[in-house]
Parts: sequence; structure tokens; C-alpha cells
Amino acid sequence: MKNNKTPMILKPAVIGLFLLAALFVCALAFRATEMTQAVSPEAAVEMARLQESRAYYEGRISAAPTARMGQVSLPPLPPLPESMETEPRRLLLPEYEAAPAIAETTPKAAQWKENAAKVEVAPLSAARIAIIIDDMGMDRRRTQVALTLPAPITFAWLPYAPQIQGLVDEGRATGHEMLVHMPMEPDSLTVDPGSTVLKSSMTPAELTAMTETNLSAFSGYVGFNNHMGSKLTRDPAAMALVMDVARRHGILFVDSRTSPDSVAASTAAAVGLPYAERDIFLDHYEDSASVMAALEELEKVARRKGFAIAIGHPKDNTMDALRTWLPTLAGKGLQLVPVSALVRIHEPAAGNAGSVEGRPVASNRPIDYGFVGPLQPPVSGPAPY
Repeated sequence: MKNNKTPMILKPAVIGLFLLAALFVCALAFRATEMTQAVSPEAAVEMARLQESRAYYEGRISAAPTARMGQVSLPPLPPLPESMETEPRRLLLPEYEAAPAIAETTPKAAQWKENAAKVEVAPLSAARIAIIIDDMGMDRRRTQVALTLPAPITFAWLPYAPQIQGLVDEGRATGHEMLVHMPMEPDSLTVDPGSTVLKSSMTPAELTAMTETNLSAFSGYVGFNNHMGSKLTRDPAAMALVMDVARRHGILFVDSRTSPDSVAASTAAAVGLPYAERDIFLDHYEDSASVMAALEELEKVARRKGFAIAIGHPKDNTMDALRTWLPTLAGKGLQLVPVSALVRIHEPAAGNAGSVEGRPVASNRPIDYGFVGPLQPPVSGPAPY
């Protein structure tokens, strides 16, 4: 009579195979659950836009990417143009044992006015518009294309970009105005603000030294604006230190408003630093239709307030849109001016010069370049940088 029972020696093997099969089924179920978790269309578009923008600025793609709601595609990666420079200039970073000594105990005499574009500013019969082009210097070809725009445009140069003094001088000679595009710490941990970024974790000596390093990258600028900085511009102590360094240099500040909670402009006002604030980003989405829509909105803001400031970047679609739009301004009763024509000056309250606690009051002193206008409203939502 045959014995149908499984031999004792095979029982552990059967049990082991059963357990392995069960684990494999569980793993498949867990993976399927992960893959079915929904990601909102808005989040997917934002992540794709950031990836595309980073690839564009790192030179891995040479054409401005398109990123619109529901339609996101990465273009093929063509070879880099021969004129593209992607290696940052190696700056000699300062030692941080002590803050660099600043000889002047009082600000330099309006250095920003000496370096301002000498543009005839008409009486206030026309609304005024200033265009700032950020991120100048790293993409050599697009930088040179931007410099051919009709003056006066205000160009903000990355201080770690290589060999930019000659380009800065060329731009100034044709009537444009220059800013230092000061790298500041963003909220996002996935974007690179650059090697000379100002961080909230720095000591006062480190922050002062790095600010001085960035301001020494080239000459001929009227002031600076923030590159990224959604985190640092919310830090009152850091902003007070940076603005005081700028005040001693006699320059102005433009708040790029990368955070709706930025205290940068109010801190500049408190220390008596001439300042302005961005109203419109031109190329948050990079296709031509979006840039033109942003320019139309800029016109509305300028007519409503009497002036407006826009920030764009040296991208092909942005340059094409500006080249079409700029010649239409005069016929619309609008005037293109350098950003120094739109700065606001506050004076610290008596006894509180240089202190962020001082209550600022608007100055009645005449300004050689510009209109003293009201504070611009904050942006409607947070930026990713």
C-alpha cells in the first residue's frame, strides 16, 4: 500500500516556497498601490516646469521649454551652442573669521546716481515702465542678444558669471542700466542658487563678507536685486545686515518679490536705502503667448499706478516678445525708463538711522532720477525659489 503523505524532509521546502510566494504577492500589491496614488495636475506641472527651467539654465537644453497647464513636454537635448559658457567663475571666497572692515562710516554719496543710465525722464504725462532682465552672464549667447534690446533696459548680472565686465561696460555705453543679481537662499532644496549665495545659517561676519564678495564682482552697477531668496528675504536680521552694507556702498535695491512675506523692501526703507519692488514676472511660463499676456498685464498695472516694474530672463521667447512690444510703448502713452527712475527713498526716523526699528517716513527731497511712488502690493502667492 502506497503512502501519500509528503516526506518529512520536503515539508520545510514547501513551506518556504509558500512564504516566498506570499511575500512576492504583497510586494506587487504595495507597488500597485504606490503607482495608483494620484498626483494633482498642478503639482505635476510645477515639478516639470522646475525640471525644465533648471535644465535650461544648466545648458542641458538650448531652447526655452514650454510649460503650460496640462501640456508639459521636454524637448530633445540638442548639442550646446559653442558660445555657451556653463562654468561659473571661480571667485576667491573670503575667510570668515571677522567681517571685512568698511572704511566709510557714512554712505558713499549716491553711487547709484553716478552709475545710473543718463536717460531723459519726461514729465509725468506718461506711465513709466522699467524692465529688468535677470540671470545675465552665464549664457553668453543669450546675454549678448539681450544687450541688443532697445535702451534703457536694466540688466541684473550673476556675480559668479565669468568675464562679464566687458559686457557690462558695453551695455552701459548703449544706455542700459546694471544691477548685481545677488544670490540669496531659497526655500526649495532642489534648486541651486549659486556658489556665492547668502544664507540664513551664516554668521553676521560670513553674511557681510559674502555680500561684499558679490558686490565686488564687477563695477558700474546702480544697485542689486535678489536672485531667488524666498527664504532669506523673510529674515529681518539678515536683511538688516545686507541692506546696511548696501547703504554704505551708496547703491539701491530692487526686491524681486520671490516671497509674498519678504521684508527686504521695508528693511531697505528703514535703513534709508533707495528701493523699488517688482510688479510682474514676464516669463513664469516661457511660451510667447504667456510672455505677451504678462506684458499686457504690466501695461494695466502701469496705467493704474503710474509706473510698474517687470522682471524677465534672457530666454529666446522673452527676447522676441520684448523686441515686438517695446516699439509700441510710445503710441500707448507709456515710457520705458531705467529702474533708477522708479526708486523710492525713505529716511530713518530721527535717532534711528540704520536701525530696522526706526519708523520710515517718505522723503520730500528732489531726486535726480525718478518718481517717488507708493509701495507696490505683494505678490499673490509664493514662488518656488
